[in-house]
Amino acid sequence: MADDLDDEWWLDNSKDGETSPDQGKSDNNAKKRKHETIREVDNTDHVKTDKDNNKIEKKKKKRKRKPKIEDVSIKLEGSSASSVLWETFCSKCGSKLTDLELEDLKIDESCCLVEDSVHSGDANELSPYLGRVLPFWGKQVEKLDKKKIAGSPLLLVVTSAARRAVELNKSLDQFKSGCEVAKLFAKHFKIEEQAKFLNSKVVHMGIGTPNRILKLIKSDSLKTSQLKYVVFDWTWRDQKLRSLMDIPEVLDDMKSLLQEFLLPLAKSAKIQVGLF
Repeated sequence: MADDLDDEWWLDNSKDGETSPDQGKSDNNAKKRKHETIREVDNTDHVKTDKDNNKIEKKKKKRKRKPKIEDVSIKLEGSSASSVLWETFCSKCGSKLTDLELEDLKIDESCCLVEDSVHSGDANELSPYLGRVLPFWGKQVEKLDKKKIAGSPLLLVVTSAARRAVELNKSLDQFKSGCEVAKLFAKHFKIEEQAKFLNSKVVHMGIGTPNRILKLIKSDSLKTSQLKYVVFDWTWRDQKLRSLMDIPEVLDDMKSLLQEFLLPLAKSAKIQVGLF
């Protein structure tokens, strides 16, 4: 039986599933190259992932947290209303006025409605605020009714937008009970209609925007002979978090309203101003 076998039969292991030394080396080299390729791919993926993560981190850093109303609400604690109003007026409008002109307009604490609460800009806070700073409101309303002077309110509430004026008007239902209120803004109201209303009615309160109030005063439809109080909607912010003195479309009218009418009236002790 052994004679049927070749002399070197023991060297041929291919039939038994075994590999020759040379073939084993080739297989090992192939495996090594495969592992190296996989490692390279993994490393490339890691690099890509790191780059992507860096981009995401950079985007996160660029995205600033949008401030909330509470973050920018003006708190008058430790500051008088007169100094806040005056310093804001000077910073926004004072550069175009001489020192002498500014001195003629400068107001002090006696020109202001003073109270200690901190305002958030919530419309529902306006009625309690007015109740505190105008304790004799009812008697003053009665006196104005007896005088029968049309078109000259006791109180003006000045805000930056028509929608906000509507909101404030609704919030004052309890305070303005029995009062005639003039809506002094452009939304749904033509200036001719407002002038006609003012010329025919005894009005106790006006709520409106600087532009419309200024136009009506200049046309002598809105009079200031009986005006005693002006309250600025100071702490409220619009959707862009801008205040009454921050909105470019409003600032010019505010400057004219303050410079030409309200600050001189306050300086001469004819009116008091308040910041709500």
